[in-house]
Amino acid sequence: MNRLLQHLFHIFTGLAALLSAVATHAATNADAAPPPSRAALREACKDADSELQQAMGALVAQRGLEGAVRIDMEIQGKRVSAVSVAGGSPADRPDIRRAVRRLNCDTGAAELRTVSFEVTFARDETARSAGG
Repeated sequence: MNRLLQHLFHIFTGLAALLSAVATHAATNADAAPPPSRAALREACKDADSELQQAMGALVAQRGLEGAVRIDMEIQGKRVSAVSVAGGSPADRPDIRRAVRRLNCDTGAAELRTVSFEVTFARDETARSAGG
């Protein structure tokens, strides 16, 4: 019986060390996410402010959106290739992704570029970008 307890102790000790390592790795990766940057958005998509305000202003008016969402988008040349939205209502995310994909962007380069930014919605205002 003593040998069984020792074996279980070693298993649980190893499991605790593994969970600690996974938590540390996850925290490190979360810290590595690029900070939202309105400057990076404007650099890649010159008219992003007015285009987002027009597209998302309708969402605010129709649905009464409030709060903030983080948007990560990948741009290659003039093409927005991927858009992910974090925060906000899951029901609104497809419309937000669609509005971001319609932005007129041009990085001036063939390589893939990631741009992250935040959009804050307020009922009495149209969508406004924030974050740097």
